[in-house]
Amino acid sequence: MKPAFTFVTVATLAAGVCACHATSWWTKYENYPTEGDINAVALHDAENGWAVGEWGNILRLQEGGWSLFKTWPTQALYGVAFGGPAFGMTVGYRGAACYFDGTRWFAANIPTTQNMFAVAVPPGQNSVAWAVGANGNVWRWSGAWSRWNSGTTYNLRDVHFTGPTEGWLCGDAGRVYYFNGTWVPVNAPTAADFYCIHGLSAADVWVGGTNGTLYHYDGAAWARVHTPTGETIRDLSFLRATAGWAACDGGTILQYKYGQWNKESTNPPTRENFNGICMASVGKGWAVGGGGTIYEYRRFPEVSPTSLGRVKALFK
Repeated sequence: MKPAFTFVTVATLAAGVCACHATSWWTKYENYPTEGDINAVALHDAENGWAVGEWGNILRLQEGGWSLFKTWPTQALYGVAFGGPAFGMTVGYRGAACYFDGTRWFAANIPTTQNMFAVAVPPGQNSVAWAVGANGNVWRWSGAWSRWNSGTTYNLRDVHFTGPTEGWLCGDAGRVYYFNGTWVPVNAPTAADFYCIHGLSAADVWVGGTNGTLYHYDGAAWARVHTPTGETIRDLSFLRATAGWAACDGGTILQYKYGQWNKESTNPPTRENFNGICMASVGKGWAVGGGGTIYEYRRFPEVSPTSLGRVKALFK
């Protein structure tokens, strides 16, 4: 009887693996290290990264497990970005900021009383960071902070760089700016407040905000894109032009593939707002949000139900 039982177990497992491949699952990380809101997340790779949030909490993901690394003396940290394991920056309440040198976090407060909502490290510039915030504040770090003219007093909510000297930022009332030496407005035709922006190139940019509003820029014009949600879109993460994810209010996560956006399943379902999302690969990523919420995305590798040898490989 034992051989027959073993055969049924393997066949069932094969079917289960295939089912998981067909349905993408976000699973709650149970051992979360804080009950405070988590506002942003940045990864070095699938198993290592950082997140920041309420009460100045700085969380570290190390070898797949989250822990409270440090509590910075500020009311909240809103944005975090890394150029690699040896340089990162986080910004927050009333200009609070600190940078990571690979071992420790050091104070790097921005000379402003305005809240700073987001930060980005341009690719290939691991000692440079850009931060944006309330009332049009834009600041650049290269050992010290210098203020840059944004040309607006609207709140600026997110910043993203596609190259060492090419970047994008977005904010309230449809404000979008492009950087190639100076910040130039490329505003979208909407009054929606934008909370997140992700550029893949100067001709492939996504921006999202209130009421499920999502726009795409092709280098010439903005086009509104349908989304299956009316929730505010808080963050975007793209691996390539055909693979993207969005973190939204109300426990909603969207995935972009085959040219359209669809809702993802979460296990268990949640109504907590997702504030940040970062994907390491098409099979692994993390989303963070209200009340210490952390969800892990892990997609099983594709396994053919007719390939017993490949199924057996799961037991090695």
